[in-house]
Amino acid sequence: MKKFSVVLYLLISFSSFANHNIGYYFDKIFESEKIEKIEGISDTKNGIEITGLVYDKVRFNKILINDHKKKRTNRLELLIKDLERAFLERNNDIKEIKIKTQKDSIYIEGKANVLGGLFKITLLGTFYIENNGIYFDIKKGQVGVIAVPKFIVDSFKERLNPFFKAKDLNLDLQITKIDFKKDKIIIE
Repeated sequence: MKKFSVVLYLLISFSSFANHNIGYYFDKIFESEKIEKIEGISDTKNGIEITGLVYDKVRFNKILINDHKKKRTNRLELLIKDLERAFLERNNDIKEIKIKTQKDSIYIEGKANVLGGLFKITLLGTFYIENNGIYFDIKKGQVGVIAVPKFIVDSFKERLNPFFKAKDLNLDLQITKIDFKKDKIIIE
């Protein structure tokens, strides 16, 4: 268990507000080496709510684990601003980025180092579910007005994927749906 998690665990364990469910989920999550930070964990009327969980440079704004007699409803919320930060941190070639969601995809504009120069890039991509994980795929990409060559697309995807694997949280999450909203992406 990481140092900061031990301190947080002790605070939760001895708090009058703590209960068995919070301690259970807290222990399970921090068994994973990919978890860098948790800003909060609480027991709400809707279930266990984890806020500000950072997984491999990706910050999830909110994770809701609703366990009413093992009929699980799980929901992960990823804000677009946190997604932009994750792209910047996971790929050093990206220098500027702005993401907009569309019906079932994301549109990315920015600047990136490509073949030794800083160029405007545009990408149309989507997240998809595979083996209970989230992966990023590029449907279309351009550097300036030129289509992005396949080897660059493959290199970019290699640095980002897998974007998220449910098993890394050590929770019984089953990912079945990705919903693109204006300012966030909902994963259920």
